[in-house]
Amino acid sequence: MPDGRIVKGTTYKIFLGADLYNEMLENFQDSLQRKRTPLLSSKDRTIKNRIIAERQRKFIGTKEELKRLVWFMPLIDIADLYSVGLTTIRKYITYWNIQKPPRGYWSLKEHRKKE
Repeated sequence: MPDGRIVKGTTYKIFLGADLYNEMLENFQDSLQRKRTPLLSSKDRTIKNRIIAERQRKFIGTKEELKRLVWFMPLIDIADLYSVGLTTIRKYITYWNIQKPPRGYWSLKEHRKKE
């Protein structure tokens, strides 16, 4: 660029790595709080992914077990029971084509219990 021409297609990228980035966060406290998200190292990400996979593997019981639970308790309670997300439970219900209670079923059941 010494002669004033613009060179297209030249891009430079820098990768710090999780450890260096987290150290920089600790040393510089004046940045916005929303931008202060620490990074996981690749080793930590691997461990986290293994834990998540193990939790989901524990859930995969049987179709019949989930079918019974869906009519016994709300989906959010099933998700808490197995320590997985609500989305995971919904995916299994869709995958196994399990009929779930209609909207408002649990509030109506709770209302009838009080009467």
